[in-house]
Amino acid sequence: RWTLQNIELDDPLLGQVVDDRYRIEAAIATGGMGTVYKAAHVGIGKQVAIKFLRADLRGNPTLVQRLRREATAVSKLADNHTISVFDFGVWRGLAYLVMEYLQGDDLADILSREKHLPVIRALRIARQICASLAEAHSVGVVHRDLKPENVFVTQSATGEEIVKVLDFGLAKILDTDGLGPRFETQDGAILGTPYYMAPEQVDGDEIDGRADLY
Repeated sequence: RWTLQNIELDDPLLGQVVDDRYRIEAAIATGGMGTVYKAAHVGIGKQVAIKFLRADLRGNPTLVQRLRREATAVSKLADNHTISVFDFGVWRGLAYLVMEYLQGDDLADILSREKHLPVIRALRIARQICASLAEAHSVGVVHRDLKPENVFVTQSATGEEIVKVLDFGLAKILDTDGLGPRFETQDGAILGTPYYMAPEQVDGDEIDGRADLY
C-alpha cells in the first residue's frame, strides 16, 4: 500500500482542474481501485473528494463500469449516514467519481488506536450504519463490502459523532421491479473482503441485504 508521500512525490494530477470544475489540491488516500484526492470546485470553492480509477486499471471497461455503478448506486441514496456522490465523468481518459469531502477517521483506524469502544458508543455507530443500510436495501442496493475501512466517523459542528458508509463500488443492484438484474457483476464472481464476507457470498451464491448485516 502506498503512503501519501509516495503518491504526492511526482503526481501530475496535483493542481490540475478536472473538467473545468474541480481543482485537485492534495492526495488523501489510496486503495485497491484508485486514489482519492481533496479538491475544490473552482466556481464556488466547495471542498470535495475525487476518486480516480488506478492508472493500470483505466483500460478495463468492467472496472470503469464498476465506478459508474458506484455513482449510480449512491446517487439513489439520501440518508445522512451514506456518503453523498455528486458527479461521475471521464476526463482525459481518467474515470472519476466526485463525493463529499469528509474529515475524521475510518472505523478501522479508530479500532486500531482505541482497541475497544464503550458499549454506548459502539451502539451509536452501529445504529447509524444500519440506518444507511436500511435505505440502501429498501431500493435494492446491497453494499457487498461492508467493513471498518468503509465506515467513516466524522463530527458535526456541535461535536456529535456522525457515521458515513463509504465505497458502494461493489454494490449490486437487485431486481426490485421484475425487469431482471441491473448493473450486475459476472455470475459467480466473488467480490468483497473475505474476512468480512457472509458464507453465501464466499460461495458465490445470490445475496441480499442480509449479507451486509452479517
